[in-house]
Amino acid sequence: MNAESGLRFFHSPSSAVSSWSQRAKTALHPWLTWIVAVWSTGVSVCSLKPLLGWHTVWRLKRVDVSPVSDDVLATLRRVSVWLDLRRAVSVLQSTLAQVPVVVATTDQQRNQES
Repeated sequence: MNAESGLRFFHSPSSAVSSWSQRAKTALHPWLTWIVAVWSTGVSVCSLKPLLGWHTVWRLKRVDVSPVSDDVLATLRRVSVWLDLRRAVSVLQSTLAQVPVVVATTDQQRNQES
């Protein structure tokens, strides 16, 4: 084995990375449009769940809402004092909800809605 044949097995790291990246670029270039389209579709589909959740919460707070009974308000006041809550808490009853639901908003959101 001569020194020249031994050099074939030892490539410099930069040339190995360069050749690998060049081969990857050449292999992926024809598919790039499809890769971007599939990725964009995935982002859009994954964005639907939070958007639908936001819309559902908005509907629960706005559509078919009625005031709660005095018993519920008395319980709310008692629990608020017991928990030493410093911010206002409101309770609404919605005919859209089939089970008890808690929806929390910040003061900033509440002020913007007014």
